[in-house]
Amino acid sequence: MYRFGLGDLEKQVLELLWKREEGESLKNIWQYFEKKKGLAYTTVATVLQRLLSKGLVEKRNGLYFAKYSKEDLCASLFRRFLQGFFESFGEVAYSSFVEGLEGLDSRRRKKLLEKLEELVKDEK
Repeated sequence: MYRFGLGDLEKQVLELLWKREEGESLKNIWQYFEKKKGLAYTTVATVLQRLLSKGLVEKRNGLYFAKYSKEDLCASLFRRFLQGFFESFGEVAYSSFVEGLEGLDSRRRKKLLEKLEELVKDEK
């Protein structure tokens, strides 16, 4: 789905588009960020073009839409991060990941472990 990092402004534009599922025009997006941050029209247009080229935004009938839900994008980014982390650091990464689970409350830890068990069953 998605393989590159996001800048702060890209994240903010996506947040706006997730809130406005009916889509937004460049002009409306610019007006929002001009009021909030004093951004130039060309800056907002460049950010939208970058999001389009990354495949995260689509344009239909002059309106911009987030291509993926926030949940789907988050899951994709996290999977990509974990894959790179485990590939780069091997056993140290696995140990660090497991140690990090100790900091979770028991409900979240249980939910994560159940999900891991499902994955293991699916691989058999």
